[in-house]
Amino acid sequence: MKNDTVRADPNKILDAMKRAERKKTRGKLYIFLGMCPGVGKTYAMLEHAHAALEKGDDIVVGVIETHGRSETSALIDGLPVLPLKTVEYKGKTFEELDCPAILKRKPKIAVIDELAHTNVPGLNHQKRWQDVEEILNNNIDVYTTINIQHVESLKEDVDLITGISMHETVPDSLFESAYQMELIDIPPEQLLQRLKEGKVYLGGQNISLAQSNFFKADKLTALRELALRFAGDVVGSELDSFDPGVYAQSSKGKALILLYPSVETKKVIRAARKFAFSSGCELFAMIAEDGRNLDSAQKQMLLDNTELARNLNARIINVVQNDVFPAVKEVIKREGITHVILPKSQTGILKDLFAGGSLATRLINETEVDIQIIRNTNFLNSAKRFGIKDYIYMESDFNKYLNVFLSVLFVTLINIVIYRFAGYQSAGFIYLLLVLATGAVSTIGPIMLCAVMSMVAWDFFFIPPVFTAHIGKPEDIVMCFLFLITALVTGYRTNKMIRTQKLLAAREERANILLGIAQAINSPLNREDTFKEIAKQLKYVLKGEFIFTFKNNEGSFETYNSHPWGYVWTAADKEFSVGLWAMENQTMAGWNTETLSLSEALYMPLVMPQGLSGFISYLPQNHDNPLSFDDLSLLKAAANQTSVFLGQELLKERTGKIKQLEESQKIYQVVLNSISHELKTPLTVIGGAVDIMAASGGKDISPLEDLKEASMRLNREINNILDMSKLSSEMNFKRDWNDLKDIVNSCLSKLKNYTAGRKIETYLQTDLPFIRVNFALFESLFTNLLLNAVKYSPEGSVIKIKAYAERKNIFIEVEDAGPGVEEGELSSIFEKFYRGKNAAGFSGIGIGLAIAKSVVQLHGGSIKAENIKPCGFRITVQMPLEEQPKI
Repeated sequence: MKNDTVRADPNKILDAMKRAERKKTRGKLYIFLGMCPGVGKTYAMLEHAHAALEKGDDIVVGVIETHGRSETSALIDGLPVLPLKTVEYKGKTFEELDCPAILKRKPKIAVIDELAHTNVPGLNHQKRWQDVEEILNNNIDVYTTINIQHVESLKEDVDLITGISMHETVPDSLFESAYQMELIDIPPEQLLQRLKEGKVYLGGQNISLAQSNFFKADKLTALRELALRFAGDVVGSELDSFDPGVYAQSSKGKALILLYPSVETKKVIRAARKFAFSSGCELFAMIAEDGRNLDSAQKQMLLDNTELARNLNARIINVVQNDVFPAVKEVIKREGITHVILPKSQTGILKDLFAGGSLATRLINETEVDIQIIRNTNFLNSAKRFGIKDYIYMESDFNKYLNVFLSVLFVTLINIVIYRFAGYQSAGFIYLLLVLATGAVSTIGPIMLCAVMSMVAWDFFFIPPVFTAHIGKPEDIVMCFLFLITALVTGYRTNKMIRTQKLLAAREERANILLGIAQAINSPLNREDTFKEIAKQLKYVLKGEFIFTFKNNEGSFETYNSHPWGYVWTAADKEFSVGLWAMENQTMAGWNTETLSLSEALYMPLVMPQGLSGFISYLPQNHDNPLSFDDLSLLKAAANQTSVFLGQELLKERTGKIKQLEESQKIYQVVLNSISHELKTPLTVIGGAVDIMAASGGKDISPLEDLKEASMRLNREINNILDMSKLSSEMNFKRDWNDLKDIVNSCLSKLKNYTAGRKIETYLQTDLPFIRVNFALFESLFTNLLLNAVKYSPEGSVIKIKAYAERKNIFIEVEDAGPGVEEGELSSIFEKFYRGKNAAGFSGIGIGLAIAKSVVQLHGGSIKAENIKPCGFRITVQMPLEEQPKI
């Protein structure tokens, strides 16, 4: 039996769950929407503010524009009001919303009027709606007002209705994220009456002029209808996002638009957003790179269009392809696009010749998608067009046309020389080679000019009769015509092939950069060298310098700078505060953005787990050249990889410290257990000797030797414990040049009572080099090695001490005639509190050799142990031989 139930898209459900999760940590947005000024939005908002205050909510007024209206001013009384921020700009003083003050005050609700307002340059954000976004992200509710003419996707409709172009707009994504939107609606007749009574702010315009322009009854009616329809669409969208299973998935679709560096593209974006919003489609925006070099203005325009599409909730796709059609076709297939929204365009013979028809025509013929054509867009590419502007995009750089003219002139001079030997046909081939060469380095405009000029020069100077436009032979006429067609087609195709290669090479270069960064992250490099390699890779494309700043596990900042002269631009409080803002808000800021755009550098946040964070600061070589979409994508990808790397590094540090704490706790417990046993014996001896001397009245002094030996043993164990404690904490120590013979002799002198029952033989190289070590620590090293040898070797046996230089190293050996250790224990005897099986019956807590190992490692050396056949044990210390001091 067929099941007619349509399952909801699991991705939709997941997105809805994510949105619901974000809402838990984000403030609620209350929007009071009106069809135009004067409907009472601010008045209604202040009434809600008073109601919230009466309920006991912590509410504060951030900014209210009363425009001299007494009713509105009266409603502010009783509400807490934050002072406005005073800003100096071009010799004038302005008052703006103090966003940082609201964040510091941290109220439950902030009242902020006129959402579409543009801030004075110098504040954190260019637009007030961006301030509201930041406030919402800090879990503060916001009450705000806006008119329908400031909705981004409705700009074209409003312009058509009012005849006025609106420059202050707010992205639709903000409306869709609103917790509640209240439409403040009054009939146009009532609004016109309020206008006559002077209750509508007109910005200095007189009432009669306003009535004859914006405030006409038909215009107000159209705006009112637009506001009602928009509010209904938002509610419908909210219902859909709340329950993705309400509507059948089959009724949903995916719409695609193309992004170009042109002003007209904005119209297509807004129109597509309206279509997607009303029909419930998911909107995709594709950047179709065709290989043309964009100037800084075109790059900025493309970035603006991309940002507009993103603000209108479009998913951005970047495709490298000099022919747009196959790229669009691939995206349609991969993403399941159902609608393609295009501007109204022309087609013709030349476009059919070079591209196989218009994009709309090719999509209709070769795909199953629905095509939406946007009317009245007058869509043009950013490149200038000449003559056949409706068919082919032309190059606007005059120098390239001049270069073509000079190249044809130069080739003509060469052909004049060759013409006498090879005939006029060979001249045509040379001109054709010139067209191919032009196609490899230029665009279609210079290619066409080169082809036409080459044909004219060939005809005038070489095809009989020469120096005339007349062609004598019919076959020469055909050949000349075929030359022009061949030159145009081959030049165009050559140019297309070269552009494709350049695009693929650029994309491959970025892929290799990300691969290089991944290899650096996974390599055994230390942290600083890894950052240097990341910066080195990024510099292949992003010309400039980088600073990596992040919080370590202790909460302090660490910085790594790639600047060759050590210029730290983030040392300035202004710059560092931008980095902090980007880090805390997890959004890029600074140069090339709309947030804190007067900054010297661009700041990309590093988002890491465990509450750790940081930022990458990019200082460009040329501030006038904005980053492309690909450049920003590369920097974001590098930031993501760096975040993973730092997260792993800091997690390793944290794990290491946890292990160190666990080890310290383990050592602490073992020390307590060992001390209670090892110190008990000498204390018992001391106590017994004292009792004997007390019983004899001090006449019997024979226990003094036992007392002395026990106290020395006790002192030795305590010193070992103290040494291990100092070495475990990696204390700072001073190194000096020392003669190894002095250290050995000092140690033997202090231990002569302990070594009295053994024969000590020293074999020290006569010209032994000096060694740069800490005298006290190395004396402790020899003491523990010698005491270990005395402890485990039989009385009367020989203990050998050797020291010699060999292969840029100094070797120190202590050899005894004891039983040694089992082979499986050789790698463990240097561990703290480890005692081998042969240590049973001997005193000690097992930290002497651990101290020796720590001392050697702190000095950059190594230590090893080995058994001697048939009997004996040897410990060898290897220290690097440094350049000797000049005496």
